[in-house]
Amino acid sequence: MTGKKEKCSGCGKLKSDVLLCGDVLWCRRCETDNKCSLVRQQYETNSQMASNSISLVQLDGVVVKCSELLMFAQYFRDRSSPAKLQESVLNFFTDVEISDAKKLLIETFPELAEGEFATERRSSNVRPAKEAQVDDIINMFDVVDRQDHLTKVRFAAIAYDRLPRYGPEELNIAAVIDRQARTEQSIGDIDAKLKSLCTSSTTIPDSVVHITEAVTRVDDELRRSTQCLQEQINQLTSICTKLSQPTRASSTPNVQPSSSPVQDRSRNVIIIGVDENRNSSQWKDRVMRSLHIAAGREVTVSDAFRIGRFMEGRKRPILVKLHSVWDQRLVVSGARKLAESEAHRGVRLFADEPAELRRKRVLSRLKTRAENAGHIVMVSQDGVLSIDSLNVYSVSQGRLCEFSINSNNNNNGNEQ
Repeated sequence: MTGKKEKCSGCGKLKSDVLLCGDVLWCRRCETDNKCSLVRQQYETNSQMASNSISLVQLDGVVVKCSELLMFAQYFRDRSSPAKLQESVLNFFTDVEISDAKKLLIETFPELAEGEFATERRSSNVRPAKEAQVDDIINMFDVVDRQDHLTKVRFAAIAYDRLPRYGPEELNIAAVIDRQARTEQSIGDIDAKLKSLCTSSTTIPDSVVHITEAVTRVDDELRRSTQCLQEQINQLTSICTKLSQPTRASSTPNVQPSSSPVQDRSRNVIIIGVDENRNSSQWKDRVMRSLHIAAGREVTVSDAFRIGRFMEGRKRPILVKLHSVWDQRLVVSGARKLAESEAHRGVRLFADEPAELRRKRVLSRLKTRAENAGHIVMVSQDGVLSIDSLNVYSVSQGRLCEFSINSNNNNNGNEQ
């Protein structure tokens, strides 16, 4: 994905997933609807030519919509628990597929647009946005089912490679163990039959050698097959254990900070010096102009928000999440251009890095400056910088005290 948007010939909207289909440009939604229309037309034609044949799909009075996710959820909602269904959808389908499925469900049943399900979900510290959207999809199915509207709508799949190869209940560790027990029992029966065959073959002296060799080959093949099957069962058991860990972790009230996942900061930049304004559109407009000056072109912003609470007279930093890593590198490399612009001279821009990494760089700069100025410099194993026997800076705590580094040329400077 390059972020380039083109106009779809079907819906007439600018989208980033537009592809050339034949001699027209279609987005994925329009292409799927066109395939459904072709299938419906072909079915109607075949039903007219063979009116006495039994059809697998009744289209009279039934609306067919194409969505792999909604087909999977509609089929398994009464065949598995909601928790296992949610886990299967979250582990297989992407964020875009989940969002598109929710929008299609609301478009199919307009009465859902007036309720709480029409609210756009965003990620929070409690759970990600896609998990909330999957909950909405399951709850919306329950609502329209109680209203007896599901009998008029069916969801179909076009791309079968976007359907899970397993059911939600197959992720249950008890089902895996039960399957393993049945496999071991079958292997035991086969082994007993082979031993019985070996015992009976001893009464035929002329065939003993050949039967023994055959049994040995079969036993070796069986052992290799059993080992391969056991490895697959162990791998599946490990996957099921890992999949069950997030559910247990989310139900624990006191979660240690060390157990939280590592944040992806590769697309983030921090902007400081932008004036506060209750109207977010004004300061976001200045953010977009600053990014344009630094990058030398327009860049796509996925999200932008202030960090910290509002305080009068304070300019809070702004965290900006860009569309791609390449945009982030281009913006950071051109951050010096902001100092050359009169309107953005007070605005500074730099990459979003972990606090430990930033402090290590500050410690390295302080150490180099102090050594060049002729001071006695020491760095302990736990990351504490001492200048002239005074602890000045720490990787874990940051600045420990105010210290002026005096160079041989009597130039003073304090590290901020």
